[in-house]
Amino acid sequence: MWTKELTDLDLYNDITKDIANINTDEKVDYELPTELLKSRLEAMNAKSPFNIQYNQGLENIIKSFFKKPKKIF
Repeated sequence: MWTKELTDLDLYNDITKDIANINTDEKVDYELPTELLKSRLEAMNAKSPFNIQYNQGLENIIKSFFKKPKKIF
């Protein structure tokens, strides 16, 4: 039931569409200014059923994803 409820959400469809359209060949800018990260997290929070708030620990985790090779993830 939980899976059915989750997959019926518009948010699920939006995320699935975004993932399908990711350009994996596009170069990622590894520099992510804190203010840009905060604005992106605010936009995500507006669409998410979860409470997404900026904090330094979250910023460190996000930036660590940029530094590690894709094969690790």
